[in-house]
Amino acid sequence: MNSLLLKKWPFLNDFEKVPGFFSINESIVMYETIKRITRTCIAIEIGSLLGKSACVIAKSFYKQGSKLYCIDPFLDRASSRMPEKLKTRNSIITGDRQLEMFKKNLISQGVINKISIIREFSEKAISLVPDKVDFIFIDGSHKYKNVLSDYINYEKKLKVGGYMAIHDVYLTAKLKDSGPCRVVQDKMMNSPEYQNPKWVSQILADCLFIAQKVK
Repeated sequence: MNSLLLKKWPFLNDFEKVPGFFSINESIVMYETIKRITRTCIAIEIGSLLGKSACVIAKSFYKQGSKLYCIDPFLDRASSRMPEKLKTRNSIITGDRQLEMFKKNLISQGVINKISIIREFSEKAISLVPDKVDFIFIDGSHKYKNVLSDYINYEKKLKVGGYMAIHDVYLTAKLKDSGPCRVVQDKMMNSPEYQNPKWVSQILADCLFIAQKVK
């Protein structure tokens, strides 16, 4: 990795050690966004896989006492849908094994004490996380109805001034109708409140969309 990147963002030193689908550019943008929250930060992540993005979020916290709630049911998953180094032919990685690897990664990255793990579907975890949070990252099921449900259920928990991020937003002709893209376009970009927008400071880094809630 480029030494200049490592000098400016030391957290990237261990970036490749945790498997995942989160790019360097996305990680830097998320890191810099959360760093703007100078108070104690309470964050929610929906969909954690093996912890790559969770480690970035936890390492971004500015103030001691900040906490990340990771929500994931950790279901059995075909290895073909896992990061490249974990792919094997005709293999299933159990949810228990994924959770074990997730915890191991959090420990190795030194962030386990900043994270609360909730093994549950997001629609059933609403009451298990705080009502007023500073940052929300949605990266669970990519079906439109599920992404929309996560947006509706959790946006109300986000403080004014807080940030919401949604992953896998590909604004290309081929993928623009995917669940994350449709929710971003319908609820955050082409909002009925466009003349007095709820979401500002919008940025798209690779396929990570982030915006700040202002009303």
